[in-house]
Parts: sequence; structure tokens; C-alpha cells
Amino acid sequence: MELLIIRHGEPDLSGDDLSDPPLTDLGQRQAVATAHHLSTTALDAVYISPQRRAQQTSVPLLDGRNIDAVTDERSTRSRRITHRSPVSPRPARASAAWRPSTNTTGYAAFNGFSSQTSLS
Repeated sequence: MELLIIRHGEPDLSGDDLSDPPLTDLGQRQAVATAHHLSTTALDAVYISPQRRAQQTSVPLLDGRNIDAVTDERSTRSRRITHRSPVSPRPARASAAWRPSTNTTGYAAFNGFSSQTSLS
């Protein structure tokens, strides 16, 4: 069994209410790039956090697939963590672990199970 964990795209933290922010335009593009990268990967089940950014990230991934995603309340982060600064779309310390992908405009980890697109 393989387990894929996909982090949501970049959230919009410019508003006053940061409890459930939507994705930014970059976050939407990251979601589409991830879906494209995984388009040939068979998925047996999809579990999604109820947070808006996670729900929005899942839309391109589920498009055209015959899967009923399950919203799982257990995957919701606590408020304390929600209000921390976001992780950079491509942290400097992790950049060496990413290589240009041959099948997308983004980056793929050496093991091929993650996708990250440089769209900024």
C-alpha cells in the first residue's frame, strides 16, 4: 500500500480572519500542477481536511476521477498551528532535494511522490 499526503496550496493570509483562508492564485496553480503530476496515478480513496484551502486543493485532483472524497474532521489543525506563518512554497533548505521534472513545468522529489511547481 502506498500513502500520498498532499499539502494544500498556498493560503491567502492577507485577510483579517485567518481561521479558514482560501487559496491564493499561486495556491490554485499549485493545486492544478499537483493534479497534473498525479494524473496517471491511481487513487483508491481520498481524505480531505474540512479546511477551505484543503478542499480547494482537492478540486483539480478529483476532477474526472470516479472517487467520492471523504472530508475527515480529524485532519483539521488546531487554531494555534493555523495562525503560524506558512511554509514557503519551496523552502531554501529543501531546494537541493528538488529536481526539474521532465513531465511538468514544476519540480518533483527524487522519489517522484511529491510535486511542487515554481510558478511565482
